[in-house]
Amino acid sequence: MKKAGIYKIQSKLFPSKCYIGSAKNLTMREKDHFSRLINNKHWNIKLQSHYNEFKDDLYFEVIERTNCIALLVDLEQYSIDIFKPEFNNANKAIRCEYDRTKSHSNQKIRSDNKSGYAGIVYDNKGTHWRARIKVNGKNLDAGRYPTIAQAVQARNEYIIKHNLPHAIQTIIPIENQ
Repeated sequence: MKKAGIYKIQSKLFPSKCYIGSAKNLTMREKDHFSRLINNKHWNIKLQSHYNEFKDDLYFEVIERTNCIALLVDLEQYSIDIFKPEFNNANKAIRCEYDRTKSHSNQKIRSDNKSGYAGIVYDNKGTHWRARIKVNGKNLDAGRYPTIAQAVQARNEYIIKHNLPHAIQTIIPIENQ
């Protein structure tokens, strides 16, 4: 059986709203998407917001199966061009292969983290929140901001802009950040 292919996560209430993706293992990818949505940890803010509002509205559908991994990006791009998905962050399919052993995308928040968010720390001068992303052991700086929320938003935008494999974090409003 062909495990790889192109899939769509679609809204039942709003059929024009969908997400297009590709995966080497469609079964695992479906489980990963819905596990992240259920736990409010999905990297796609649009998809997560829709799920939070409409819960059981989304469903996973396989568009095409293939044995040829090399064709996945082209097939995904073709599907993006046809369906014009509203939930995708970009209208371009990108091969997203990275070494999870070197990536810090799944890193847990340290016990001494004061912000409650991965990659957000209070700078040593004690005046701003610093947003950082660790990739292959190197810290990338996404700037310094007066509030945690601004730092998290800047970090999320940096991750999306540079197509990094890190999770997008949902900003939870907290008084007196």
